[in-house]
Amino acid sequence: MSTLGNIMNTARSAISTYQTAIQVVSNNISNASTPGYSRQSAIISSSAPLELPFASLGTGVQITGVVRHRDVLLDGQFRRENGASSQYALREQLLGEVEATLAEPSDAGISNALDRFFSAYADLANDPTSGSARGALRESARDLAARFRSIDNGIRRTMNGLSRELDGVVAQVNDISKQIADLNRQIVVAESSGTEAPSLRDARDQLVDQLSQHAQVQVIERPGGGIGVFAGGVPVVDGATSRTLEARTSGGVVEVGIVGSATVVSGVGGELGARLDVINNDIPATLTRLDELAANVVARVNQIHQTGTNPLGQTAIDLFDPSGTTAAGLALSADVAASADAISAGTPDALGGYRAGANDVALSMAALRHEQNGVLGTTFGAYHTRTVTEVGLSVATARDNASAHQALARRAEIHRQSVSGVLTDEEVISLIEFQQAYTAATRLVSVADEMMQSVLQMV
Repeated sequence: MSTLGNIMNTARSAISTYQTAIQVVSNNISNASTPGYSRQSAIISSSAPLELPFASLGTGVQITGVVRHRDVLLDGQFRRENGASSQYALREQLLGEVEATLAEPSDAGISNALDRFFSAYADLANDPTSGSARGALRESARDLAARFRSIDNGIRRTMNGLSRELDGVVAQVNDISKQIADLNRQIVVAESSGTEAPSLRDARDQLVDQLSQHAQVQVIERPGGGIGVFAGGVPVVDGATSRTLEARTSGGVVEVGIVGSATVVSGVGGELGARLDVINNDIPATLTRLDELAANVVARVNQIHQTGTNPLGQTAIDLFDPSGTTAAGLALSADVAASADAISAGTPDALGGYRAGANDVALSMAALRHEQNGVLGTTFGAYHTRTVTEVGLSVATARDNASAHQALARRAEIHRQSVSGVLTDEEVISLIEFQQAYTAATRLVSVADEMMQSVLQMV
């Protein structure tokens, strides 16, 4: 009877084991399309044998655990490429907005306004006594100043918008970090008995994947099932503790640091890194070049204009406001704004009086179109073209880098899915295998029952 009882126990353990195994496979198939789900496997092993004087007899099978399939090296590779592709993709988008604001080549750009300004002076040189030519010139000068101000304002709006968005992104990072820390705590508690918590680990890995989009992260496994997460070399999550980040300005530079600490997250990467780079480097560089161009246009135009005399008999008059030496401050001088007749076309006579037909000042102004500016090292138009080109090249470089890292991220994800993804065909094969084993175990119960009935009939 003891042998028959052992047979029944063996069959019962097999039935229970393969029911659990089928449940694990069913869960895999059900979650085949669930984002972030990692394939799970039941660990099946033999039960402890029954030691007899004449032999060691097996006592059946058992489930010793359920594990999920995950490769931390592939996770790290995916997250690195995901952070880099997110960084360059956002950089392309943000610099594209700056490029669009520059509006080149188009009628709304500074290049066109400069050409119209110099062409208006050429027209005035052809007819220096024409009131309409002076009026057209004043309007072209006013339009040039307005273009500078408008483009400067548009780029600054982009930068201000980025600064506001930065606070929101940092808040998202803090929220994700808190969730990861909370899951660390839950996982440590759940796995304290020695069993893995696959669902909690999947949820945590998904959050780390999300975090890798915002910042370049590194993950360190901790004893007990927790992890440490580093951003830019700074630990933002360590076990059940998360550190709160903040966006702040120090010495005119926008940075991300730890709240209540002087620690700065440098080389943060991801979308945070893209925003910081554009805010601190790209946009200021473009604004500086616009200011340099505006300042030199004002200085050179006023220098020539002051040598002339206008129909009002005035000399040493500025065409542009000399205090407006930035793109944002470029404007007509008060004299020219009040009257187009304040514009000079030629130098005065020997007595300093107005010469109605003189056009040497107008010719010198028109020649500025091709003059090599001593400060800028090139013509006004070429200098601005270089500004636009540099932004365009930065956009193209970001686009190329984004494309390359996106391809690497997709490749890493494919490799990662080959380990952790669910292949339904393989799961169906496992399901059939376990089903057959389950059926055999139930048949074993029937055989043991028949044997027991035979023994009872012999009594």
